[in-house]
Amino acid sequence: MRIEDLELADAMERCKNSSGQALLYFYNPSLSGCLAFARLLAEMKESSLQVFRVDVSLEPELQVKFPAQELPALYFFSQGLPMGRKPVFQTVSEFESWLKFLEGLC
Repeated sequence: MRIEDLELADAMERCKNSSGQALLYFYNPSLSGCLAFARLLAEMKESSLQVFRVDVSLEPELQVKFPAQELPALYFFSQGLPMGRKPVFQTVSEFESWLKFLEGLC
């Protein structure tokens, strides 16, 4: 799994043009919940999931849309279509179960 740091416009474009599965992930690097999710992603086994990360602290308009208590915010895309949203996961297995559920909907 590769995580790419992008601005919102670029991340949305990449998700919409994805031919596979993608995760759009909003975070603030100063928040402990976001750091915990970053560690969770690092623990994941090899995956073809594309991860596009947007730092809301660099885009002030996003700080209003995504307040700290709602971060990290995750959006799953399949074949360029949004399939689901989830705020946070506590374990790798919980995250992988959510991904499998969404893949089953595709």
